[in-house]
Amino acid sequence: AVKICEGIAAGPIAFFHKAAIEVPRRVVEDAPAELERLKIAMAKVEKDILVQRNDLERRVGKNEAEIFDAHLLILQDPDLQSGVKNLIHNQQLNAEAAWDDSIRQIFESYRQLDDEYLQQRAVDVRSVGDQVLVELLGASSQKILSFDQPVVLFAEDLTPFETSQLNLEKVLGMVTVLGGPTSHSAILARALGIPALAGLAARLQNTPEGTTVVVDGFKGIFWVDPDAQVLDDYQSQRAAWIKERQELLLASAAPAQMQDGKRVE
Repeated sequence: AVKICEGIAAGPIAFFHKAAIEVPRRVVEDAPAELERLKIAMAKVEKDILVQRNDLERRVGKNEAEIFDAHLLILQDPDLQSGVKNLIHNQQLNAEAAWDDSIRQIFESYRQLDDEYLQQRAVDVRSVGDQVLVELLGASSQKILSFDQPVVLFAEDLTPFETSQLNLEKVLGMVTVLGGPTSHSAILARALGIPALAGLAARLQNTPEGTTVVVDGFKGIFWVDPDAQVLDDYQSQRAAWIKERQELLLASAAPAQMQDGKRVE
């Protein structure tokens, strides 16, 4: 597995499965009405991204929150907007199909790049694209990642929007099939301090829900149903890691002072 964020997590496995978005495709006669629908949907998504950005800045800081500035730039991309408008006007496509076609084109262009960092931006494009589609379709808002008990979250992939929603009291660790250390979701996982791995085998999604698993973010190991001795050892390691992390947080919050005791303002 690929190490994304250091730390130890042990608990029942829970799965996040995204529902596929069915995109309708039809010929429309009232292009201005479709453009207005698109405008309203994009304005709503822009508002949602800003809310998420501000919330994340309060939680982890300004630098990490700037990930959502990139999402705003995607939404406001003039080439994307003109491409969608052309499809609606010239091909009489409905807003959903025109938007999806345009987003897919940009998504694939990023996927085909040689640079791994830029390849990971494809996930950001798809995330913004899906948010707008959900609004256009009038579907219920995207699934909130909430759980009744602390879990280790397993997903094929997570967008930055989904990662930023994670409740740290309920998500002990996270593992994904896709993604990598340069993805925005990985950056957020590190900022949030969630032990995380990527690159796991897709067949692990067949693990029964609730099975005890362990995430070793230090060594890049994922244990499924470990025996009692292994689990006890990792629980001890987790306790030591949490204690060390809390001590570091306390030390970083304490006022700085020189060796002679004088405080540095």
